[in-house]
Parts: sequence; C-alpha cells; structure tokens
Amino acid sequence: MLTTRNGIQEPSVECRLALIALAEDLRGDLEQVAGEVAGAIHRGVEVLSEDMFPDTLVSTQANIALVMTLLPEGADPVGVELPVDATHYVREFVHRGFPLETLLAVYRVGHGAFWQLWLERMREGIEDREVLAEAIAFCSAWTFGYIDAVAKPLASGFLVEKERWARSAVAQRAEEVALVLEGRPVDEQRTSARLRYELGRRHVAYVLWAEEVGAFGDADSVLSRAAAAIGRAL
Repeated sequence: MLTTRNGIQEPSVECRLALIALAEDLRGDLEQVAGEVAGAIHRGVEVLSEDMFPDTLVSTQANIALVMTLLPEGADPVGVELPVDATHYVREFVHRGFPLETLLAVYRVGHGAFWQLWLERMREGIEDREVLAEAIAFCSAWTFGYIDAVAKPLASGFLVEKERWARSAVAQRAEEVALVLEGRPVDEQRTSARLRYELGRRHVAYVLWAEEVGAFGDADSVLSRAAAAIGRAL
C-alpha cells in the first residue's frame, strides 16, 4: 500500500521498476530528448535569441538527467539542488538582462514539453493498465514538485548573480562613461583602457530611449542590446 511523503505518493515496487527501465531507456536518447524540449522552450519563450540555444540545450539536458536519476527511485524533489550547468544558465540570463519571470517561464514551458514526451514513453512502455495509471499519477505530482523545488534556488541564484554582476567590470565601465559624458576631468589613457574604447578621436553618438520594455528585460539591458545592434549596422 502506498504511503504519502510531502504530498507525493510513493510508487509501488512494480511502478518503480517500470520507471527505472524507462529512465534508463531515455538516458540513451538524452541528447535528442533535451533537444526537443529546448526547441519547445525557444518556441514558447519568444524573447530567447537563437544564439542562446546551445546554453538552453545544455541546461535542459542537465535538468532532465537529474530528473531521470531521482524520479525512478521515488526520491523526494524537495530541497533538490540545481545542476551546475543550470546555474550557468541562470548567470547567462542575468548577463543578458532578462527578468527572473522569463527564467521561470523557461522552466514552466520546459516542464510541459518534457511531460508530453515522458507521458508518451510511459504509455508505450508500460503494458499493465494499473501500473500505468499509478506511474502517470506519481510522475505528474513528482515533476510538478521538482519545478516547485527548483524555483527557490533559481530565484536566489538569479538575485545573487544580478547583484554580483552589477558590481562587475561592466558596471564600472558604465560609471566611467557617465563621468566622461558629464564632462568631468578624467585620465584619458586610463579611461580608454578601462572602456576598451579610444577617447582621443572624433566621436559619433546617437540617443536611445525606451517607453516600455515589457518582458524583454530591464530598460538598461534592452537599450544596451539595441545600441550594440545599431553600432554594428553603422
């Protein structure tokens, strides 16, 4: 008889054995499965650029690998730690100026895409109807529990990296630019080296502003990306 732990019913021996076999089979197709889920993420979260796909794929693969390790054993998802590759993905989001809500949306869309793939594998691989019904109920509760569990380290990691990034060399260069634009006296050679931009030449400038940025990130990040695109075009 099943017992309940943190709201998730533990699988029976028959169900667990079936899930272990399915997980082993999926691990053999891990790269393909991760690619399908990562593709769904980029279609579902439209603000993600194409050049981010390799990072999305690596993070997705790391998460699926962890799930395939913990889920078949009925391990409690509460308190789970993010895979290393997933923490690198969090940093990439911060550096690109995306809000935390976009990162959480990535996990929600990824969960939905993975669930459809996993559900199909369970239906194809478990012949006993009772065991199948039990497996679907358990895996549904478990995967939702996993998403809830990783939300906390995602948020905390995001905020820590955002604070660190704000103090980084990029932020320091922005402060240096502000001093130059304000007309304050600066050491031209030192400032050029810090900005990696030669000050002793003729300059062309353009002004950008944003009235609304929505889900694309904070205004500074949006304007920085736009300015870079205009600079490349010119």
